Amino acid sequence: MTPRKTRGGVQIGSGIGPSRPGLLKQLNAGQLLNLLRSHNPCSRADLVRMSGLSAPTVSSTVAYLQRKGLIKELGLGTSNGGRRPDMLCFNSAYGYVAGVDLGGTNIRLAIADLDGKILARWNVSTRGNRTPNKIVNLIQSGLHHLLQQTGTSEKRLLAAGLGAT
Repeated sequence: MTPRKTRGGVQIGSGIGPSRPGLLKQLNAGQLLNLLRSHNPCSRADLVRMSGLSAPTVSSTVAYLQRKGLIKELGLGTSNGGRRPDMLCFNSAYGYVAGVDLGGTNIRLAIADLDGKILARWNVSTRGNRTPNKIVNLIQSGLHHLLQQTGTSEKRLLAAGLGAT
């Protein structure tokens, strides 16, 4: 077994690859979104304190999330002796999720925003409609009904989960 070469105490070929800025940006964005969702609303300075990221990193990541539509500005907050901060909030209306409960005799569907607030519900009996194709058609029909009822486009439906009992 040959010893590994080192450069400045770091093994060459140690399996640690070059940094990937895109991945780091996504990780930072995910961290800031999680912080913003749990401490909604807050300022950029709050995000710097809570995340441990630098102010420029937080500012550029917030700008990125705003361009994506995941964060909204609420306006100016209250001052603690300095300049009034711009307050930010998570945009829970960025997209929607659907839940499907496939029971023995009924199908129940709900559509919710990204904060989990249920916007609409739909329920149908499965009596006489127990073939797989009919069940799938009922679920599809229910989803279309809920999307119309809430005025949501299919493109805004980000995920659906199904549970069967």
